[in-house]
Amino acid sequence: MDIIRCGSCNTPSMPSRKVCPKCGESLKSRKSVFSRVTSTVDKEVQKQKMDSVISDDNEKTLSKADLNEAIIEAEKRMARKKAGNIAGVFACVFGGLGIFTFGLLFVPLAFITAAIGFISATIGRNGGGQAINVIAYCLLL
Repeated sequence: MDIIRCGSCNTPSMPSRKVCPKCGESLKSRKSVFSRVTSTVDKEVQKQKMDSVISDDNEKTLSKADLNEAIIEAEKRMARKKAGNIAGVFACVFGGLGIFTFGLLFVPLAFITAAIGFISATIGRNGGGQAINVIAYCLLL
């Protein structure tokens, strides 16, 4: 008998099941990689929002305003974790274009973009963003 795996959590399951026993994802629908990634990210964001709202030592119910405030704070923390990543990727692309095409145009663009990304990643305390921007600087050498 064949065993199928869930597309989102990779849990083995029987082919007769309609939903995954672990995560509740539909087993019959074939989702694209992008939709699986976004659903996983959405689940993680919801989990972090709930973790930031509910504390182990305080089991009281929160008002709707407190819940909305906690969700806004969680979204701000998530945004800080991504600070500088996009600028670093663009700086790497500009650096590569500077190497293989017209360097007089793309090298200054890469340098400016990497500087903005590195400062943004440093302010957001994002080590991954800093690393991406350092790689862009290495392409400029």
